[in-house]
Amino acid sequence: MRELRRRYRVESCADPDYTDRKRRCRARPARKSKPNAKRPKAKVAEVRKAVKRPASKAPVTAKVARAPAAASAPAAQQLPKAAKQEPKAARAPTTARASAAPKQPPAPNGQTVERRGDRLLVLCDIDGAYEALNAPTSLQFAGAYPFINGNFKVSGRKIRMTIDGHAAGSNAATMTWAEILCEDVNPIIKASPCQVGSTQKVFFKKAKDLGDLIKQISRGGISRAEVTSLFQHLHRILGSSFYNDNRDVRILHFKA
Repeated sequence: MRELRRRYRVESCADPDYTDRKRRCRARPARKSKPNAKRPKAKVAEVRKAVKRPASKAPVTAKVARAPAAASAPAAQQLPKAAKQEPKAARAPTTARASAAPKQPPAPNGQTVERRGDRLLVLCDIDGAYEALNAPTSLQFAGAYPFINGNFKVSGRKIRMTIDGHAAGSNAATMTWAEILCEDVNPIIKASPCQVGSTQKVFFKKAKDLGDLIKQISRGGISRAEVTSLFQHLHRILGSSFYNDNRDVRILHFKA
């Protein structure tokens, strides 16, 4: 019996080496390993995540919504138009100024004061000599040269002055008013006849030379009445043509 049992022994289903070819043993439930069951799910989740990632990059395509930048392009195109219009508006006043420059209002008393290089041309009435010599152009001309002299011509009530500027100053002698030995016309004017020289002369006490006369007028040191009186006596004593050249004495005087 033992040998039969050994030969025909029924192997136990619990024996791990038993091969149940005849399916005598009960069907054993398959062991489900927890890690094995979860792995495919995790893989599926990872696959889903991997699939979702490119979908989440869809906002990158949403960058195409930068189309508003394209919409701003016309606005950028409009900016140069506005910029082009601004210089046009700014140029308008410049052209207006350029056209207005030659159209200067006429000087009072019909006088004209014009500078041409080293020469100043003045045309005015005898009574308007003060305003002409007090003009900004006259003052600028007198300040630009260390020494100026000029020629004067009178026609009726009009006087024409041609004044020249010189780069070199004069070495005139300094004299006092008492040393001018000429006839007293008034407290500030002396005229021929004089004890020295034979030419007709008129001396003016309140200026050293012609440039100083213009500067004193602008500073208020010489009044309008004094300038008018000077030119009236110049016309009366020296006639219609006389000149100024203070290279000998540092007191303003005119000769004929």
